[in-house]
Amino acid sequence: MTLQPIFERRGDNARRRTCMLMITHKCNLNCTYCYETHKDGQEMSFAMAKTILMKEFDFVERSDKFDEIEIDFMGGEPLMNFPLIKQVVEWIEGNTPRIPYICFMTSNGTLFSSEIKEWFEKHRDTIIPCISYDGTSDMQVVNRGAGAKNIDLGFFIKNWPNQGFHMTISKETLPNLVRGIIKLQRMGGALEAALAQGINWTKDDAVLFLEQLRLLANEYLSDNTLTPISLLTRQLFVNASTSEGQMKYCGTGTGMVTYENDGKSYGCHLFSPIVLGDKAVEIGEFNWDDESIGNDEECSTCVLKHYCPTCMGFNYRFRGSLAKRDKNACHMHLASLLAACEFQIKYLVQRGTLNTDDDAAHAKLALQTYQVLCGFNFPDSKAPFSINKERKGGDNNES
Repeated sequence: MTLQPIFERRGDNARRRTCMLMITHKCNLNCTYCYETHKDGQEMSFAMAKTILMKEFDFVERSDKFDEIEIDFMGGEPLMNFPLIKQVVEWIEGNTPRIPYICFMTSNGTLFSSEIKEWFEKHRDTIIPCISYDGTSDMQVVNRGAGAKNIDLGFFIKNWPNQGFHMTISKETLPNLVRGIIKLQRMGGALEAALAQGINWTKDDAVLFLEQLRLLANEYLSDNTLTPISLLTRQLFVNASTSEGQMKYCGTGTGMVTYENDGKSYGCHLFSPIVLGDKAVEIGEFNWDDESIGNDEECSTCVLKHYCPTCMGFNYRFRGSLAKRDKNACHMHLASLLAACEFQIKYLVQRGTLNTDDDAAHAKLALQTYQVLCGFNFPDSKAPFSINKERKGGDNNES
């Protein structure tokens, strides 16, 4: 049985080339869940950045696969090399490419001086900062060692209202998840949240996660001024077919490339030296066009195999294989999908538009998905979550 997704449709442009520049290995914070364990202080030069981008612009212009380009400034903390960001952006603006472009910067948000804020505001149509923000001030301190007072949230909300903050959920901040999300949203900020990687998530954590997501759903159902985050509005993927492979969730190595300060290229930043040190894997060492490259045989019968947000970079970083998924997170993903089904069913009923074709089909999908999930006796069922295993009375007592 295959249930097709219809709730939240992907808005990404498949014809956009993503070019990541690792402009610095320096960072001013030491986050508890950081996977970049080889920060050695190196920085990219303007000459190298310009050489890379001239090649990338030319490649996209000639390509029959891509129409536009996204340039991501990455670190470390990119603002540790703000002079390079400034040089690159102003160079691009002064030499308008013949293809559409946009610049992004992933930042912890703590180094925006008045001078830097003034520059970003002036160039806000060219470069968009994506700020990592883990909730309330105390949640920030727990995860990052720096509180909210170091980050001017209002500045980002005012200038880039459609660019969401990114929250990383750690074991320590999980009990306060709802508080952290709602506080930021009531300030007017958009938000996306994801689980920290490389964490030994347990069934107890999954129970708490489901509890927090249900509380969050109640907040959204009682206050229609708040926009539900994607943890609750994600497409409802369940798939019991063993004949279908597993989805590749991003354009690693195909639509995406990462360049280091020496000009070497990688499938994404997770394969680069700042993450893997001398075990870094250059882009040509894998056949990224192989559709089965990320298939985990252990997950072939799992109904969550398309829903589970697996990342080949994290798989390789923590488990030494592109395909090997994090089995510690299985019950966390099951909790997430259970909460999403419950919320979407209640939302549709509350909205009272089930007479429309789309909403009726959506409600049917949500109910079918929820029925499948309820067959796994959360949180005691053993992962991977196979319908056939459950029907045969498989072992439900191991994690």
